Amino acid sequence: MINLYDRYTQWSRDLQMSFKLAKLPTPAVVIHDDGFLPTFIDSPVQYFLKLAGSNFSGKPRYFNEVEVPHFWEIKGNARFGEIYDHENLKAKIEFAQPGDNSRLVKTVKWLGPNGKVRVIDQYNQWGWKFAQTTCNQNSRPIFTSYFTDQQQEVLVENHVTGAVSVNFPSGQVKIFANWNKLTAYYLEHANYDLDQVNFNSLGAPFFVVNFLGKRVKLRRLFWQENVPEGIPGNMRSLIANPDGPYEIMVQSKNVYQTLTKMDPKANFHYLGFAYPFIRLNRGRAHALILTNSDQIEHLEELVAALPEMKFAVGAITEMSDKLLKLDRYENVRLYPDIQDQELLKLVDWADYYLDINHYNEILDAVRIAFIQNMLILTFDSTIHNKRFVAEENCYSNNNYQKMISDLQNMISNADELEARLQAQWRAADRVLPESYRQFLKK
Repeated sequence: MINLYDRYTQWSRDLQMSFKLAKLPTPAVVIHDDGFLPTFIDSPVQYFLKLAGSNFSGKPRYFNEVEVPHFWEIKGNARFGEIYDHENLKAKIEFAQPGDNSRLVKTVKWLGPNGKVRVIDQYNQWGWKFAQTTCNQNSRPIFTSYFTDQQQEVLVENHVTGAVSVNFPSGQVKIFANWNKLTAYYLEHANYDLDQVNFNSLGAPFFVVNFLGKRVKLRRLFWQENVPEGIPGNMRSLIANPDGPYEIMVQSKNVYQTLTKMDPKANFHYLGFAYPFIRLNRGRAHALILTNSDQIEHLEELVAALPEMKFAVGAITEMSDKLLKLDRYENVRLYPDIQDQELLKLVDWADYYLDINHYNEILDAVRIAFIQNMLILTFDSTIHNKRFVAEENCYSNNNYQKMISDLQNMISNADELEARLQAQWRAADRVLPESYRQFLKK
C-alpha cells in the first residue's frame, strides 16, 4: 500500500498523520516536490537526484546567504526578502515559512529589465539550489531544470510541451511525455507495493494510477473537496473503472451525504481525520490572540466585559500604540516581538483562542489552537480557517455581546464548554484512529 499526493498540502499532511495515528505505516510519495518535504516523504525528484549521487544533508539557507554580486544589498522582514542593486529591485525572496520570522529561503525570483520575473531559483531544506525555472518576457515558465547538490543537471521539464527528460548516471537520456508518466515509471522502478494506492486528488495522482493500470488492485480516493456542481467527471470515471475495484473515502460528513444522494450505488464511505491532539482543554479562563496588526475586532469590549478572563495578545512584530494602550487593563498581557519559548508557554497556557484579528493569520494559529484543544471563537469578518470552527462559535460583528455572554457561560459551566468543543471536533470531521484501521487494514 502507498499514499500518493500531488503536493504536500495541509490536507495531505492530515491524511498522512491519520495513517500514522492509526498505526498503519504507509509509504508516501509527493509528485511535485517543493524542496521542503518531511524526510519520511519521497518524490520522483528525490529519487532521480539520489540516483545521480546527491547527498541530502545540510540546513536551509538563511535569506542573507543568497549569493549576489558585490555591493548588492539583501533586505528582509518576517514575510519576504528583496535584493537591490542600489535603489533597483533585482529579485524577490520567498520564505519556506512566511510569517514565523525564520526567513529560510524557498525561492528567489530574479527580475528582468521590465520588472517581470525571468528566472526562479528554488532552494531546498538542505540549502542548495535544486531547481531553476526560466521564464519568457511575460513571466510564463518555459523550462525547469533540477540539479544535484553538485549542480549536475538531472531532470528538465519543458513547460510548453509538458515533456520531462531524465539524464541517467549511465549516460542514457529518457524522455517522458509528461510528469505523470514519469511518476508512474518511478513508482514501478522504486520497488513500492502498488497493490493498493491511496490518493487525495483527481488531478495528477488519478492519472498516475491510471497509467499503472492493472498493477493497482485497489484504487482508494480520499475526497477532500466539495461537489457544488455534481459528481466530477474523473470521479465518475473511477466509479466506472474497468481496471479493478475502488473505494471513495469522503472526508467531510456533509459532502458524503451529498454524494450518496447523487449516486446511492457508488462505493462511498465517510472517513474524517484522526488528529494528533496534544492535550485536553483544562477549562481555564485564558484566551490567546495572535496578530500582526492592531485591527482586532471588539477586543477592548471583550476585555472590559470579561474581567474574569485573562487575555494574552502576541505578535511577531512590534505593536502599535493602539494595542500597547490595552496594557492598562489588569487582565491583558501583551507580547510584542514574541519569541518561540514565550509562544510555546502561551499555547499551553490558553484554553480559548480568539480568531478576531483582521488581515493575515500568523503562525498557522487556528490550526495550532485546534490541535491544542482550545475552543476557537471568531467573527464572520475575521475567520481565517473555517475548517476548524463550529458554526455556533462564529459570530456576526454586530453580535459581539453574544460572544461575551457565551464566554461567561462557558467559563462558569464546564458542560457548555465541552459541548462547544465537541461541536468543534465535528466541524473538523474528527474520527478516532480505530476508524482508519477498520476501513483500511485489508
